[in-house]
Amino acid sequence: MKKIIKYLFLAMVVITALSVVWYAFIASDETKFEMEIDALETKITEAESIEDLNQLYSELEVLQQKDTLNLFTEKFETIKTERPELETKIKKAAESNMPAGAYLYAKELVKAQLKAPSTAKFASFIKGEAKVGQYDNGNYQVIMWVDAQNSFGAMLRKTYQVDLKPVNNSWQLVKIVELK
Repeated sequence: MKKIIKYLFLAMVVITALSVVWYAFIASDETKFEMEIDALETKITEAESIEDLNQLYSELEVLQQKDTLNLFTEKFETIKTERPELETKIKKAAESNMPAGAYLYAKELVKAQLKAPSTAKFASFIKGEAKVGQYDNGNYQVIMWVDAQNSFGAMLRKTYQVDLKPVNNSWQLVKIVELK
């Protein structure tokens, strides 16, 4: 009888230890997952174009599907409710701010030049990393860098100059040049 009690006690200790270790791994995964959500939320609030916002919200949907235990449902819903406000902010900035509109259009033109556009990280207009100026003739010049993968998969930084002409609430490309 003493042996049975001894083995039962030992089994309880082992089960308790295993559950503590298992919980530590699960909690660790939850923390990593929450950090991933927070990083994506930051990117969403800093999005500078509707295209970027759409891409980031697609990534958010993928993350939400991974949340099989629905631990972060409230957080996902909060981020989603902010979307209309962010879209309005981006649209107003593009419409009311010619330099911002020139930047966004130039960004799309540069993206089309890249081998791997999905890997692109552009100079931020909001942070002043991209420069936008206006010529005397009313045209705009945008100078921006972009980090993107080349055809070999290496991340490279390239700098572009994009000259644009405003035409009927849109833009016309004058020239695009990669600066050396």
